Amino acid sequence: MAEEVKLAATLARPKMLANANPQLNYVLLEVIPVGEGLPQSAPLNVCLVLDRSGSMAGQKMENLRRAVELVIDQLDPTDILSIVIFDDRAEILVPATSVTDKNTLKAKSERASPIGADGDEQGDAVGHPRIAKAPDADACADGAADRRTNLRRRR
Repeated sequence: MAEEVKLAATLARPKMLANANPQLNYVLLEVIPVGEGLPQSAPLNVCLVLDRSGSMAGQKMENLRRAVELVIDQLDPTDILSIVIFDDRAEILVPATSVTDKNTLKAKSERASPIGADGDEQGDAVGHPRIAKAPDADACADGAADRRTNLRRRR
């Protein structure tokens, strides 16, 4: 365990009125260990469920591809990644694998080209079991099929 710590304070409102009335402000106090013996973060197990239905054509698909590349770039070699693509059916594009070759993973994710009908339930059926053990896992879709919210929390 680190013997030295650094304190960082952040006020919710850095400026307040100078008057006699009581005022409320919040402070975020961070205690950050410094030096050797810092705790290591646990490897992540990420499953990306990508909508490649016809409703994702154009800019939506380009945004999705950029987002996938950004996610892959942020992962460590010890992390695990799987990618599921869906339209009117679901397909496991990348089975759970270590993120040791980011370029190959990015190339495989390019296969998520828009085709077929919108089928959010198919992506949910294959992707959800892969992330069901994660306490905080998110799934995103464009919502064109059923008007569900764009970001659904899985518990």
